[in-house]
Amino acid sequence: MTNISDYDVTIILGNGVYSSKRRANHAAKLIKDLDTPIIVTGGIPITIPFLQNPNGLTEAEIMQRVLEEKGISTKRIYQEPTAQRTIHNFERSEGLLKKLGASSIAVVTEIAHMPRALNLAQKTFPDYKIKGFSTPITEGNIIGNLTMEGIIYFGGKSEKLRKLFKSN
Repeated sequence: MTNISDYDVTIILGNGVYSSKRRANHAAKLIKDLDTPIIVTGGIPITIPFLQNPNGLTEAEIMQRVLEEKGISTKRIYQEPTAQRTIHNFERSEGLLKKLGASSIAVVTEIAHMPRALNLAQKTFPDYKIKGFSTPITEGNIIGNLTMEGIIYFGGKSEKLRKLFKSN
């Protein structure tokens, strides 16, 4: 299974306004001609202020709007609007996946985020076939995402960093 069309459901992981829009735009190109369901997942980030959406929309709402603007039918889009972390994206999408009868998942996210995202997806859904489809690499998104992934990784190892990001 190498094409996105080989998967029952596409899950687009949210991450603030800019990355969520990038991910939804990329996913729209990949799935526009398909009829498979799409789960857009993400709430309003609470731990990193510069990723918050000033309009108060969830990442799921932002991504649904992008998909609709790109011609994706609203009937195909399912929102999970509460996730605050990558693990939540998967845990809180489980009910939708069961409802949709899925056994395979295409995950759309940034390339720097992909290893952690796929690891969490596989742990959450060990019986599913899962593959990642990353957004195109640009200087801006790779640097930003590697920085974010580093903060998350090392933040988990540093009490001082953990407190900094929990306090915001």
